[in-house]
Formats: sequence, structure tokens, C-alpha cells
Amino acid sequence: MDNHPADKKIDYRLQGKLVGHAGAIFALSVREDGKFAASGGTDGTKVWDLTTFHSIAEVPAAPDIRGATTCLKWIKRDDDVSEAMVYGSQTGYLVCWQQDDMRTKDGKTARFKEIWCRQLNDPSEITGIAFDESTNRLAVCHLGGVFQIYSLSAKMVLKEVLSKKIAKCTPAAIAFGEIHGNERELLIFGVHCGLVYTVRGLEVSTAAEAWNLGCKISAVAVDHSKGIMCIDDPSTGVHLYRLNGAERELLNSFPVCVKKRRRVRQVALADAGRVIVSSSDHGTVYVRSRRAGNLLAKLQVDTDEFVQTVTASDIAGIPTIFAAKSCDMSGSNDIFVYLQTTKTTHRFVEKIGAMCTSLVWYIVVFAAMAFVYDNWGI
Repeated sequence: MDNHPADKKIDYRLQGKLVGHAGAIFALSVREDGKFAASGGTDGTKVWDLTTFHSIAEVPAAPDIRGATTCLKWIKRDDDVSEAMVYGSQTGYLVCWQQDDMRTKDGKTARFKEIWCRQLNDPSEITGIAFDESTNRLAVCHLGGVFQIYSLSAKMVLKEVLSKKIAKCTPAAIAFGEIHGNERELLIFGVHCGLVYTVRGLEVSTAAEAWNLGCKISAVAVDHSKGIMCIDDPSTGVHLYRLNGAERELLNSFPVCVKKRRRVRQVALADAGRVIVSSSDHGTVYVRSRRAGNLLAKLQVDTDEFVQTVTASDIAGIPTIFAAKSCDMSGSNDIFVYLQTTKTTHRFVEKIGAMCTSLVWYIVVFAAMAFVYDNWGI
């Protein structure tokens, strides 16, 4: 079932922080196996070991010419066991890192190497990266209205398949949609126009054919297994859509309070698509049930600052939320990591505590009786 059992109260606790960024953080992504996370912002790209919560020291240096890291994604070919991390930059560079562990006398030390870097056509800030594992296609878009599709070989070599510019469109995000024929369609989301352009094969829908959502689009999260899509509209909140089938429809809307001013926010689907995670302009991350729509938790990352950047993943089977501040800042900026807990878990702990307390009392009473018996000859 998609919904949580009624007798469970979903909550999240702060597990720890990833400390090491300076300045705004714009992008977060967690590797499928839950071992590593990647983050990017004004000070470049970092990779984190999620068993130690420390950053990986051995990563490539990012030249200043690339600018801030604006988006990133872990990718894995269907015939490969390892994953690579691809990030996009403020000046239109697309870069790929791959794990290349170093052997030492104490064992293996995790490190990453850069395997390719290229600048997109008519370069501008990269706003979206998507990967389709079934066809090994990598898609990317930038603020200049250009999107490009590449095929990715077994040796992680890129080959351009399609590059086009959509007139009067500023792409906010890009994602693979439902399957048509032998491959998934590609969806390109316009931030100001509210249009979703569809790419099937080498054909791109026109503005008249595009799916009109009737709102601004700042971020997108897609769950193919559930056939759903979440988008964030900076002026109203989060909207949930049915993605599969001919009738793409609005299923629900969840308002997000604006306390300062309307800004781009990110959205994520957590806990196998059961939970919607949205950011805010006032330091709070909102966690809602996708089915019921009720607020499950409010995660206070900061008391006042803009929290734009969120992502979610399962770590060792436990739904986990990552959140970071994206405001203009010069000092340290931590990534907050929250683990899901449930009322059932709390009850189990309480029962164990009660059992331990009873056991202690039994031991004390037995010891007292033994003392009386030994000393008073009863």
C-alpha cells in the first residue's frame, strides 16, 4: 500500500550534519546504494561518505571558470555495477566524476576522478540533468533554452544524439517520463511559461502541443513506479500530477507559506513515493503524506534563512531527508540529515525500557529476600 498505516505516526529526527561547505548549496543527490552523497554550490562540488559523515578528500579540483555547481545526479548504466556522478555548472559545463579507489597499506581509500568535461551549446547555467538507465541516455538543459541528449557508452563516453533550442522557454528542469515505443519520452519544464514540452525520438512538441500546467515551475520530482510527478510553484506551493496515461491530471495541491518573498524551491519524493518533501523561504522543510495530504513533520533547518535545496533517499532501508540553506552567505553551510522514525518504533523502545525497569525491581527484591534469609535464618 502507498499510505502509511493509521496507527503509525511518521516523524523525523536529526541524524547529523555534513559539514564542510562555504556559501550557498544549490544541489544534493544520494547514490542509489546509500554509501555516498554529492552536493554542490558556490564553492564547487563535494562527495560525502555517509557511513562517517565526512567529505571525501580525494576529489578533482574545480577550475574557477566553471563557476558554481548548480545541479548534479548519480547515474548508472543498466549493464554496470558502479555509479558515476554528473554535475552541471553556472557557466554551462557538464562534468562527470567516477569512483577510483586508492589502495593503501590500511586498505582502500575512497577517491573520485574526473573522466570528462564538456561545455553545452550556447552555454548558460545548467538547470537540469536526467538519466534513463534502460536506454543509457543522459539529458541536460540550461537557462538559454537549450536541451541536449547524449548516449552513454560502456566506457562512459558521451555521444551527442540531439541538441535543440526551444523558443521562448527557460527550462527549470528536465526528466524522463512514461515509455512510448522502445524508450521513455523526455519532459522539459519551462519555469515562466508553465509549459511541459515532450521529446519523443527526435521530435519536440510545439508550444501549442505542450502540456500547460498553468503555473510557474521551479522544480520537479518524478516517480515512475507510482506514475506521479510533483512540481513546485513558487507562488502557491506543491502540485501533484498523474503522469501515466493519456489523461494527465492534477491530483492534489499543497500550499507552502511564503513569509519573505517568492523564490525558487526544490521538491522531493521520499519513502517510496509515499511522502512529499518541500523547502521554503523561512528555514522550514515540510514533510507531507502524498495520499492523505496531511503534514507529517516540519524540519527546522534554520530559524529564518532560505532553504531551497532538498533531496531524499533510503539509507539502509530507512527513509532519509537531506536539506541545506541556499541563501547568499559567506560562512559555513551545513547539510542536515534526517532519519524517519515511527510511533511503532517509539512504542517498541518504551516497552523495552519498561521491561528493563521491571527486571531491575525483580532483581532488587530477590536480593533483599536472599539477604534476609542469610542473615536472619528465615
